Amino acid sequence: LQAGLSQTDWFGLGTGLLGTGYAAAAYNQAAYLSSVALRQCQIYQKKNYELSWVSIARDDIRDMMNISVTRISNYMMVATLILGVASDALLGVNFSEKCPEFVQTAFWISMALSILFFTESIMFAVKGQNSAFTNTMRLLTWELRPEPPAPYDHDYLQQMSMFESSGLAQLFRIPGLATHYGDDPENGKDGKDHKGIPRRRDEQLEREGFLARIFGQRSENGGNGAGSSSDPQKPSAPTPSTPWKTGAAGDGSQQPTLEQVVPKTTMLMYLARFSHFMQLWQPYETSSKYCIGLGLISLAHGAAYFCLGHFSATGLYMGDCIAWITVFIFIFVTAIVYQQNFHSNHRASRWAVYLLISLGPVCGIVGGVTTSGAVRSWAASLMFLFHSVHYIVGWVISVFEFKKPWQTTKKFTTGPRGQQFPEEWFRACNQSDVEEDWQMYCAAGRDVSSEDDDFGMSRSSPPEEFYGASRPCAAERRKVVQTNNRVTGIVRSSMLFSGLVWFVTFWASAFTNFESCGLWLNSLVSGKADLLDGDHLAIVAPVPGLELTSVACRGDVMFVANSFQVFRVNISSGVLDALPCALEREVADLTLDCSSGSCRPLVLLDDSSILDCSSGVGAKLLKGMEAKRIASTSNSAEPKLLSLTNGTLVDNTWNAAQKGWDPQWVVQDVGADVVDVDAVEGRAVLFSVRKRSRGHIYRNAVSVKSQSDFKTLGKWRLRDNAYTTTAGCAMSPQVAYFVQKGEDVRLLRVRLPV
Repeated sequence: LQAGLSQTDWFGLGTGLLGTGYAAAAYNQAAYLSSVALRQCQIYQKKNYELSWVSIARDDIRDMMNISVTRISNYMMVATLILGVASDALLGVNFSEKCPEFVQTAFWISMALSILFFTESIMFAVKGQNSAFTNTMRLLTWELRPEPPAPYDHDYLQQMSMFESSGLAQLFRIPGLATHYGDDPENGKDGKDHKGIPRRRDEQLEREGFLARIFGQRSENGGNGAGSSSDPQKPSAPTPSTPWKTGAAGDGSQQPTLEQVVPKTTMLMYLARFSHFMQLWQPYETSSKYCIGLGLISLAHGAAYFCLGHFSATGLYMGDCIAWITVFIFIFVTAIVYQQNFHSNHRASRWAVYLLISLGPVCGIVGGVTTSGAVRSWAASLMFLFHSVHYIVGWVISVFEFKKPWQTTKKFTTGPRGQQFPEEWFRACNQSDVEEDWQMYCAAGRDVSSEDDDFGMSRSSPPEEFYGASRPCAAERRKVVQTNNRVTGIVRSSMLFSGLVWFVTFWASAFTNFESCGLWLNSLVSGKADLLDGDHLAIVAPVPGLELTSVACRGDVMFVANSFQVFRVNISSGVLDALPCALEREVADLTLDCSSGSCRPLVLLDDSSILDCSSGVGAKLLKGMEAKRIASTSNSAEPKLLSLTNGTLVDNTWNAAQKGWDPQWVVQDVGADVVDVDAVEGRAVLFSVRKRSRGHIYRNAVSVKSQSDFKTLGKWRLRDNAYTTTAGCAMSPQVAYFVQKGEDVRLLRVRLPV
């Protein structure tokens, strides 16, 4: 028999080959469908994962914003409550009449300044909350928002037919050989598949990466986001490294058999981005805290002065001791408030502030409890001065040591062991943005050539750190700097204003309590010196410690008197010779009548009668007038007399019919400070001792007035305050003599610059 296959065998072979082909095609089709199902499941699972992560990140941002807003709300609530306390104290406190006026002044100023700072704290808190809400909404709306859902219009039936059109090599692929479903990365970099068909937009976005869609950064596969640049010289976001890459990525690495889910640290970039946005309201939060501290310091000072004024004027047995204790308690409170709210990098500046906030109340204590007017005057002025210097020094420290917003927020993104996000994450700014940022930063007032700048070195070009995560790009950076300068400028202006208020009060106190300040200023304006020095004329009295109460002089003649005798004075030797005079009452004053060519003493007795010692003839003041001092103004045949009673100067003429001095009119109300009066060559010379309850003044004064219209021709003060004027006379229009009492009685000669 001829060997060969029968017709039946050939039919069986054909059907077997055909079945095998169908089985291979069915296997490859099933493998393709399984791959499509797995791919679809993976894509949607990834979408769900990304949406869940965005939701968690958005909740995280809202939680961090709420923490900051809650802290600002606490500042606002505390400032509001204490503002009510300060306002009640300002409007409801009343002091005793015995309370020193400088203590009351310090109290009112301290309380008013505390209200100023608490009001600013509330204002900054409100502005900070609004800024936090606004900028967080910007971050959630424009930079970290869920991806919009992709259109669900993929044609899976067409995808099935595409499997058959992929060629016989894929249709009858032997198991174990590589598949080729049209997703080769080497053939799809231009946005088309391996057959030239344009890839869908959602597939391109998928390949560009999730971070590019959220942050606008360069994608990890090389796609350009909003912040990328084709210029190799411009800084761009480097590709974050991944722990595993598939073999299809082109790097030749082996994909692990089992999936490993390793999170990328780059997914936490939203934390660094939030710290950037937080810089926009951080100045409000920090300034609100600082204003509360300044308000508490002013409030504590005001409370110290209230206790000082209250307890020092109550007359309690231990009133002064209680005042000291309470003031020192509030001094300690101010030190604690400063230590907790303000931080300085230099120990000397910290201790300087501690000293200044303490010296003001200490000077107030000294001035409040002392009985010496001079000590009280010095203490009051120094108290105001120390308060002024305290605020001015605080203003100077704030200029150099206030932290910038990026310095404050950087600590929020720093780990417990100093870990920080990589700086290259946020190098999305191009070179021109960074240079514009740097120029704007320099124009804000920073000295970039100094050694102690923000970056610790001297430079005139943008430093490397200026590109990093702690530096936003030009537009955001400009807004941060403008906000920070505006807010901190208000705080610094308030501190400077407070220092100026205290300084003006210091000057007012100095001019009020120290007359030398006013006289010095007047000498600068007018060019005239109002302080006079005198020559001491030694007196040789018949008995030691002779008390003189009056003096009269003219030309080269001088007489003095005590309550019981009249003495002639030898001006060259100072010897006193008793003058025989029939005195029946005590002597009140002396004057000289030189109308007859020679000068004779007229004695005013304590009953307002006038006795001529030379003739023994007496006269009286008519119409019931009384006098404490008299001065003869007659150099002619018509006698005239000036009489001084209770600060009123009266002109009198001689009435021959009644043999007395007849008052004509009141010349002037010269005041109770005038202790004696004299007249010479048409001029009236007034000697006064000013008495004030407070302050350092030059008590002994002399003024010259014209007798025709009684206008002031000159007014001077004696520099020496150790003695008090009791009487005086005018030897001539240019020379006056003062009888002064102190440790002893002395006669002082003064030249008047008329």
